[in-house]
Amino acid sequence: MSSGGIFKSPLTSEKSITTSPMASKGQKPANPHKIFTRKCNIILALIFLFVLAIALALGLTFSLRHRHPSPPTSSPTPPTLPLPPTNASFWTPNLNASNTWNIELLTPLDPANIYPNTTIYDIDLFLSANTTPPIIRTLQSKSHKVICYFSAGTIETFRPDTNRFIPSDYGKQLPEWQNEYWANISSPNVRSIMLSRLDMAVNQSCDAVDPDNVDGYSNDNGLGLTQDDSTEYVQWLAAEAHGRGLGIGLKNAGEIIDRVLDDVQFAVNEQCVQYQECDTWQVFIDNGKPVFNIEYPKDAPKVSQVEKTDVCEGSDIHADGFFTIIKKMELDDWVESC
Repeated sequence: MSSGGIFKSPLTSEKSITTSPMASKGQKPANPHKIFTRKCNIILALIFLFVLAIALALGLTFSLRHRHPSPPTSSPTPPTLPLPPTNASFWTPNLNASNTWNIELLTPLDPANIYPNTTIYDIDLFLSANTTPPIIRTLQSKSHKVICYFSAGTIETFRPDTNRFIPSDYGKQLPEWQNEYWANISSPNVRSIMLSRLDMAVNQSCDAVDPDNVDGYSNDNGLGLTQDDSTEYVQWLAAEAHGRGLGIGLKNAGEIIDRVLDDVQFAVNEQCVQYQECDTWQVFIDNGKPVFNIEYPKDAPKVSQVEKTDVCEGSDIHADGFFTIIKKMELDDWVESC
């Protein structure tokens, strides 16, 4: 050290004495070029993120607009919301004694076999769709009313929409029918299919529908179906039918009559005379609603006059006022009216 000079530490250079205060704290002075580079990188990163966000938003919008709905066979259809209140009118059959009816489900109704005196026909919804000219419009042009039959409570594996049912929709097989299974009537998917059938009935100009097999609760269905299930299902079907301008009947299911009587316009019953239970259905007549009854004598079509009289007039006095016909079990075009 020299006299009057400045002491220099071995760790300190001349430059450190004359630079900014930051140097006196032992920090390395900032490099202006690096600061500029860092700012540029940050700005570029922000621009990249902004562009990426826009691209993702556009891509998501495009994918949502062009996504195809899942096939009904792969996943259940979401529950159908109730129809809004409607002013749609629908056919309500009356108790006019001049009314006669026939039900023919085995084959499409042949226009050549239309009986002029039969005012009401109950025919298969699917078979009638394949007729040329359309049989329903042909009937209506001749002043007949048409009830369209379909099974609402079972899965018939020969129907064209069978592939829409999913495994969880299936219950036990019906003992008498190899190609038919009880349906889970609470399933949103089953109900979606039934809505399509109602729409089909509208497109074919049906006046009303005859949804069969709503009495699964009284059978070994494998699904635990109850009377409450059937009641709610029939009420739902009725609301959906009415919203589409269709009348609807109750098929059998006598145990729930008192709970759905206000929802349906008529009844279709099988064999109440044979089983002496027509009194159960008399409440329809009391409320001005017809009962279309079918009896299946074992000798049909060779039914004696004695047997016909017994069915039509003698066996069950509670069938008075019913529109009763005698048919073969396969429900072809043969019929005897009471």
